[in-house]
Amino acid sequence: MATTTRIVMVFVVGLGCGVTKAEPISPRIGLPTDPDAVLLNYDPAVGDLWITLNEGSAASFTTLEITSASNAFRVSSCPAGVFCGLFDIWGGPDGRKIFRLDPAGFSELYIENALDPGVTADFLVDDLRFDGSFAGGGGLTEVVIPIPEPTALMLCGIGCISIHLVRRRDR
Repeated sequence: MATTTRIVMVFVVGLGCGVTKAEPISPRIGLPTDPDAVLLNYDPAVGDLWITLNEGSAASFTTLEITSASNAFRVSSCPAGVFCGLFDIWGGPDGRKIFRLDPAGFSELYIENALDPGVTADFLVDDLRFDGSFAGGGGLTEVVIPIPEPTALMLCGIGCISIHLVRRRDR
């Protein structure tokens, strides 16, 4: 009589096995304080979103999820120039979520016409939530809508005053 050996493979999925999931992060307006901060750049003229890591960061995303409480995303398909996998979501059927998974890692995501034009920074802070993970492990800790550095604002102000004085002198 032949003996049959069965190999049983057991897969354990670690859902709730002592793993704590962090709450999604709301963006804030200001300058980044974390070297691996996520920068949210929005173009109010056309509604484009550009999500990058802080300058000089060596990290890269493996997952990035952005949700909108008001279902504000206008994108409904994979953006041009972006590798789109089976698990990626671009707006979804209700415009609520953008999700990207790339195990190889990515450091930026540019989405044309992601939101309506003219949205305010306050709307972005109140409406959007971010979650994700990095290639080396760990999750997002800070999402910032960057503002110009004070030095840049000062130089701009000096330039405007100089132009005004030159025009005034020429009169």
